[in-house]
Amino acid sequence: PLPRFTENTINFLLRTALKTVVSLPFHYVNDLWRWELYRGEISEDNWNTRYWQLKELYLGVKPPNERTEDHLDIFNIFHVNNDFDMIRYFTRTILQFQFAEVLCDTSGYVGPLHDCDFSSSTEA
Repeated sequence: PLPRFTENTINFLLRTALKTVVSLPFHYVNDLWRWELYRGEISEDNWNTRYWQLKELYLGVKPPNERTEDHLDIFNIFHVNNDFDMIRYFTRTILQFQFAEVLCDTSGYVGPLHDCDFSSSTEA
């Protein structure tokens, strides 16, 4: 049988998902655009159009108003403008849960991952 969660637990899990899982497509799209650009797959006269195509495809969002190539919306993102990759945030999000799961298993904890506290485990 499935465990019964309290309202607080559901709220905690939802908040965690909104802070972590929801950011995955955002980081992926930004680096996907950069990778396509560096491979020469996006012409300069199509930079902004391609960015919004990727955002619509992976995030399901459209520009708030009509955009042209003069807008270059992606360069408003600090990491893109300063040539910092964003895939680190994508992988970090996945790895943090994998590390937590391994540490909980190592500590001997059995139960929902969100309830695990391995801080007193020397094995973990």
